[in-house]
Amino acid sequence: MLENLVAGTAMVVATVIIHGAGLLAMSAALRRVINRYRPHQTLAGTVVTMVLTVLGLFVLRRRRPDLVRPYRVWGYPVVPLLFVAVALFFLVYTPVAEPRYTGFGLLLTVAGVPAYMYWRRHR
Repeated sequence: MLENLVAGTAMVVATVIIHGAGLLAMSAALRRVINRYRPHQTLAGTVVTMVLTVLGLFVLRRRRPDLVRPYRVWGYPVVPLLFVAVALFFLVYTPVAEPRYTGFGLLLTVAGVPAYMYWRRHR
């Protein structure tokens, strides 16, 4: 009896949440939130991490040439270098075009550096 009640309650809660999310998605409130927090805010931080990841590919190949490479990067080193060049262009262009919004994303990324350093030391 209790299992049926729990399963039924979970179904009701899931239904309410799904319908509530659908109503919110159709509402003007969500549009205001989307317009307020533009994708430029996190774009710069994302581009920084992607560039660092691709540059890590070059560092790893240089420092550890003996590692097994189960996946080979197509067009190495031209394609990764081209990606880094285009990403750096966007990293420079986006703050020029939208400095107010881009600063937040960069600030968020830079704020994570002390946490990374702390966990790296205490590993």
